[in-house]
Order: sequence, then structure tokens, then C-alpha cells
Amino acid sequence: MNIIQVIDYFNLDYEFDELAGVLVLKKGTQTLILHAGSKAYYYGDRTYFSSLPVRIETGRIFVSSEIVDFIIKRFVRKRVKWEVVNGNFVVSGRTLREKEVVSGRKGTELTTPRRRIDIIIIDPGHGGKDPGGIGYGGIKEKDIVLDISKLLQKELRRSSNKKVIMTRKEDVFVSLEERSKIANGNNNGGNSIFVSIHANVALDKSSKGFESYYLSLHPFGENARDVSEIENAVITYEEKPYADYLKEVLNRVVDVEYRKESMKLASYINQGIAQMVNQAMPNRGVKGAFFYVLKESKMVAVLVEIGFITNKKEAELLKSKEYQTKLAKGIASGIISFIDEFERTNGFTEGY
Repeated sequence: MNIIQVIDYFNLDYEFDELAGVLVLKKGTQTLILHAGSKAYYYGDRTYFSSLPVRIETGRIFVSSEIVDFIIKRFVRKRVKWEVVNGNFVVSGRTLREKEVVSGRKGTELTTPRRRIDIIIIDPGHGGKDPGGIGYGGIKEKDIVLDISKLLQKELRRSSNKKVIMTRKEDVFVSLEERSKIANGNNNGGNSIFVSIHANVALDKSSKGFESYYLSLHPFGENARDVSEIENAVITYEEKPYADYLKEVLNRVVDVEYRKESMKLASYINQGIAQMVNQAMPNRGVKGAFFYVLKESKMVAVLVEIGFITNKKEAELLKSKEYQTKLAKGIASGIISFIDEFERTNGFTEGY
């Protein structure tokens, strides 16, 4: 059964990420998660199994009849008699045909406003009692990323007409929860982007270069797991006990709604930096990893590692105002290019 027919018939809210193959169905505090190719489905903190795996085919999501019954029982909470007739979902004699699913209830065309970006949120990592990484000559990550973030804010305000907000403007500690509150509190109907600025560290002092990350439950890309573990270590400075915080975060659903856009933003930013620094340092690419600060920001969100402060040559560059300005301009260029393309294509849905 094509589950989208069922969802649309009962007017239920859902999010679907075709790239990840994940469907998230929501109603109030209820959440149901389906994974393409899997018989397992997740409701609350429990796992259930259907007789057939979820299957995606030409934009349709097919599930077993027991999943349909489960959704009706948990989300509709009514006694409903249904059947499938000629591939259509039928309830008490009323059929919802395919054309109604595609173009709207009762075949009427739905009109939605074009998507645009109104607000850019810059998040300088660490700060205050949390120094972040400590690099060559005692250089602190928290200081470098704040300097570059200020330059980035200035550059974005100069070259775009978007509102630009920073999660911190000075050397103060801002918890992960507070950073997310600032971001989500300025998320104008999903029309904001979040860019977290960090600097890398490594035991191998020869490691160098910049890279950008999007949210992923599983690490993707060389050293992605190590980087996420280092940046997530900030939770040891949180007032909440570590175990409680970790449990609270990991028990929530990993949002997939903005993953495609976040991957594109990360790519645009890397391209922008590469053009500005002109091979002074290598482009280490776009990678995916689980970062708490990205997980809790309900918008297009990326984390940029501007370079390795444990590499002598790169640390010296990162301390220089000239190189900081190049990085800021590169990141800004990437952000603006992303926004231009995002708005031109209505959120990458038209002519892309």
C-alpha cells in the first residue's frame, strides 16, 4: 500500500528524506519512523516489525497492511474499514485516487509560497570556560573562531540583504542548548540557515586543511568520527550530567528534513573557501557526522572546520588577520551562492 495516500487521506504531518530513505510521521508528541528496506519501524521508544520491508518506488512509499493498521490505530484513533481497490486507498466506499495525492485533496492544486532564506545564524564554537582545541603555541580554538565569525558577520552584512545573528559575540560560554534556542528562536518559518565555525586538532601534526560537515547519524568521510567526538566534548562543560544529556539527545529522532540542503550548503562553503585561499591549504571535502549543535538546530545547518590549529604552518596562518579575512570572505561567498541558488530554484525543487 502506498502510505502517502493514507497520510494524505487523514491529513497527517510527515517528513520524508528520499536520500536517507527515512519517513517520519508526527502527531503531537507521537513519532513513527520508517526506513526503506527495513521491516523494523519505530514508535516512541519501541521497535516493531512488519511482515514486509518498506519499499520506495518512483516516489511512492509502499508498506505492509499492518503498518497501515498501526498508523490508523495510533494516529487516527478511529475504527476505520479500508481496502485497496485498483491500487487506490478506499475508506468506507470513498477512494483517494493517485491524482489527488499528487496535486492535493480532491484534485485541487495546492499553492505554497516560494522558499527563501531570511536569516543567517553564525555560531562561533566553544568560548568562556570551554577553550575548544589547544594548538601550536597555545593557540585556542575559541579565540580564532570568534575572530573569523566576527569578520564573517561583517562580510555578510556588507554583501547580502539578510539578517545576520551570532550566538556569541565575546569570550563567554554558551551551552549547546542555548545555541540551539538562539538558532530556533530566529528561525523564521524554516527560512534560516545555521553555520557553526570551528577549528580542528589532530595528534598528527601534519594534518591540515578545511572541511565542512552536515548532520548524519553515521560518520561519512575520513576522520569524521574523530572530529565529531572532539567537538561534542563540549557537553562535559554543560550543567546537565553527561549521561542524562547524551540519553536525551540520542533518544530524539535525527532530523532528516534539511539534510539535502545542508549537504549543498557545506559544498558551496568549501568551494568558496577554496577559491579565496587559493591552495594555501587543502580542501578536505564535505563530510557527514553527528554533531549535537546541528542536531538541535531545526533548519539548514552545517559545521565548518576552518583548519588545524595543531599544524604549525596553518596555526600561523589562522592567527593572521589577512588569512582570517580570506576565510571569512570564502565562507560568506559560499553562503551567498547557496542562498542565490536556493531561492532561484525554490529550495532546489525547480530547474535544478
